[in-house]
Amino acid sequence: MKASKGNKVYTIAESEKDSYKKQGFDIIDDKGEVIEYGTGKTVSYDKYKDLENSHIGLLEAHKKLEEKCIVLEKENEELKLSCMTIEQLKAYATDRKVDLGDATTKEAILLKFKEAK
Repeated sequence: MKASKGNKVYTIAESEKDSYKKQGFDIIDDKGEVIEYGTGKTVSYDKYKDLENSHIGLLEAHKKLEEKCIVLEKENEELKLSCMTIEQLKAYATDRKVDLGDATTKEAILLKFKEAK
């Protein structure tokens, strides 16, 4: 394993790992992957602001996608219902505990589903 900081790279034993980590060295395995970061790392304010702005942008995009997903799920449900026969709609209404009242036509049953939501 190795300890790396700036242009310094040392081959170290497992027992030395904590000591080097406390000095700010990153601990790297034999494959070259960082397995532990040294203490005392800082990030510039500009980089922090860039990440914060990116995070805010991603949160906003996520919210828009969630809203779009809700709309698409609703449209999918409506499409699924419109493709069903009257018998299938009645069975579906029973499963979903939707009161169809005196609705007997497909249009009336679909309207009852819309009202139930």
